[in-house]
Amino acid sequence: MVKMWTAGGVELKVGTYDDVAKKTSGRRYLRSQRTRYKLLKAARKVFDAKGFLDATVDDITREAQLSRGAFYIYFENKLDIFRSLVEEFLEEMSAEIEAPWRSRDVLVAIEGTVRGFLQAAWRRRDIVKVLFEVSAYNEEVAAERRKLREKLLLGIRTHLAESHAAGLTRPINLDLMAYILGGMIEHQAYLTCSYGQEHDPEEVIQTLTGVWYHAVYCRASPQLDQPQPPAK
Repeated sequence: MVKMWTAGGVELKVGTYDDVAKKTSGRRYLRSQRTRYKLLKAARKVFDAKGFLDATVDDITREAQLSRGAFYIYFENKLDIFRSLVEEFLEEMSAEIEAPWRSRDVLVAIEGTVRGFLQAAWRRRDIVKVLFEVSAYNEEVAAERRKLREKLLLGIRTHLAESHAAGLTRPINLDLMAYILGGMIEHQAYLTCSYGQEHDPEEVIQTLTGVWYHAVYCRASPQLDQPQPPAK
């Protein structure tokens, strides 16, 4: 919305107060997001270099070249910013393990899930390494690790239940199988993020896929939309 006014005989077009306020608010929001991003990026570098326990808010603000005051606008403390980094990983990981199941071929879906989780973990290996190591002796960080594990196990169990209902699986305990498969993938992610790529990543993905598939399914590459009777 604009209005006209005259200055020195020249008609000018200006925005209303609301228009200006919206533009100003938008610019402030962008600046705010950039500042938050700089803090998160700096925190990743600091946690990777110093570990969670030795890292300080001062380390993070120094790396980001921002003030302590700027930090506390967005985060309560270093645990709070670490939680935000873990939440970003959880969102990315969830998208990676859900997308493959749009395929009706379970072998393709399993491979996509394994690949998605391990690749998401590798991209954020600095955070994953801290998450796994510090959770052994810090209850607050352990709570963040449980979120990761619960989300992974829920995704696996959901798809196991779908396959089981379609008659594609061997007789299995769904909760136990999800627990075992999730632990297998989670531990591999920890090893890779902590010690690097000790084996060919593609071979690791294919081996984990084969273990998952042969532990659960009755026949080669079953289709979820073509249910088969369970093996007797």
